[in-house]
Amino acid sequence: MIDHLAGAALAVEPLAIPQEDDPLQAHFQSGVAPDEIEQVYHLKRAQPMLSAFTALFHGTQDGVLVRLLVLRELASDTGASSFSRADINNKLAYLTAESLETVLNRLRGHGLLAWDAPAAVYRITPLARNVLSALDTLFNLAKPEEDDAEMGFLLSQVAGAQAVGGVTVEQLRHLLGRLVELTEEFRDAIASGSEFRLRTSQAKWHMACDWVEKGSVILRAILQDPSADSATHKAAQAIGRAQSALLNMQGMFSRAL
Repeated sequence: MIDHLAGAALAVEPLAIPQEDDPLQAHFQSGVAPDEIEQVYHLKRAQPMLSAFTALFHGTQDGVLVRLLVLRELASDTGASSFSRADINNKLAYLTAESLETVLNRLRGHGLLAWDAPAAVYRITPLARNVLSALDTLFNLAKPEEDDAEMGFLLSQVAGAQAVGGVTVEQLRHLLGRLVELTEEFRDAIASGSEFRLRTSQAKWHMACDWVEKGSVILRAILQDPSADSATHKAAQAIGRAQSALLNMQGMFSRAL
């Protein structure tokens, strides 16, 4: 039997905060019930995923790097579906034994590694693969040094969700919010009268337009989807209007320059 959580009680867990020491209610105004807030409900439903991210990202940057390193190294080995401790020791021989043990206990205790006791092997859990897949998409499409990268990431989330019939209003609102931000940024550059800002923003506008064209195909699919609810259709229509506003800025740039 594979035990996804075995060892959690034995693992030293520095990030666990006793509920009585940090109750959720303490963060809210008197008279406000957290459970009556819609976003709290959604976040509580995602607790296993949030716990996985907490396990990975709580602590120092170096600690985070080592945990991700171990998990990514194991998950990238598609030639094996399980790993004995000897396999892991050999694969990660460049880490100290103490550090590797600490990381394995943490990953195992939060459901990112599963321990198969009869076979005496570790396995990557589906939760871990989902987390790593999301991170890989973020790493590849949301590079901070690339101005237009965040649009690619947001569009990839919408496109992927639409492909499997699960696009959410929240995903569309994130995309809409970024389009509105870019439009305001370009308007500010045009109003500034600075040639440097104008030319820099115009180059960024061209990149944004490329993503808008790619997004138009996804947007049409959402609008034509009979299974999409009214909130999804309204969000998609708002994105369409924001795209049009952004595309119509070409003349404004030309006149300003």
